[in-house]
Amino acid sequence: MQKNNSPTRFEISENKLNELRHILYTKMDEITLLKDQIRQAENQLQYVCSLDGHNIVTERDPGMYGELFRTCTKCKVSF
Repeated sequence: MQKNNSPTRFEISENKLNELRHILYTKMDEITLLKDQIRQAENQLQYVCSLDGHNIVTERDPGMYGELFRTCTKCKVSF
């Protein structure tokens, strides 16, 4: 019996799966990095807004026991 050096269908499928997993994990790392950058930008915006003075608006949920929410209309930070 002669040994074939070409990859089997199983090996090809396994390699494709590993390649797709690698791409997925790379994209997940990129998403985590983007989320951190967004969070930092939001914090910076809220800090700059606090220097100028927040524009606070109080809102109430509808209903008999509606909660009160205080939010800045400029930077969207909740208090």
